[in-house]
Amino acid sequence: ENGPSARMGHAMVGVNDSLLVFGGESSNAAFNDFWALQLTEMVWSSFRSNGNSNGPTARSFFGMASLQSKVVVYGGYNQWGGGNFGDTWEFAVCRCPAGAERKEGMCVLCPAGKVKDRPGPQACTSCPAAKYSVIIGATEMSTCLDCPANSWAPPGSSLESHCLCRAGFAQNVTCIACSAGTFKATNGTDPCTACGKGSFAQSPALTACTLCQAGKYGANLLASNLRIDEAASCLACPANSSSPA
Repeated sequence: ENGPSARMGHAMVGVNDSLLVFGGESSNAAFNDFWALQLTEMVWSSFRSNGNSNGPTARSFFGMASLQSKVVVYGGYNQWGGGNFGDTWEFAVCRCPAGAERKEGMCVLCPAGKVKDRPGPQACTSCPAAKYSVIIGATEMSTCLDCPANSWAPPGSSLESHCLCRAGFAQNVTCIACSAGTFKATNGTDPCTACGKGSFAQSPALTACTLCQAGKYGANLLASNLRIDEAASCLACPANSSSPA
């Protein structure tokens, strides 16, 4: 979530170390979502989503004020339904503890794969790429563990099984380097692939094979032979002929 959408007729008040934004309208709809901007980190988090049936309905041009840790909303208008409002709503703005984030007005524990190391309205943070965490409600980034050697996982991974072999490595109990003459282009579960005719791979753990140079062509090798050595894999074109790389 990157923050509230573009709007007008909304209201903003300060509570504790955050700015709270509620409601407003765009060119074709009114909103009743609630957002908090954590000023120390300049990060938005959602208190309640748009369309939530609990609390004030969508509206704009209303009154909103803060009193200590409470926010009061009064009145407003919705030109797409409801007209003028005369209702009053009170919100208690509580700071979620470390290890929890606010979802629909409630503090919920950070899911596995995420961490929040301090109290406040900010959202939980995903473990970095190539790490994972099985801990729910984690409060320290140290709970994000490294994937096994030569493997990688996307940010926010929650299981070691999400760690897949990096490009140039393939699964064989552990992730081992593709041998010379083979390659693997992407992270994942694919096996290493033998270089095709007209290419070769002199080193292990490569992500691509090297093409034969211009003026050379791929030699015919036995299916059991890997294309490792350039001299054996690429032959010179006959006299007065050439080939592209």
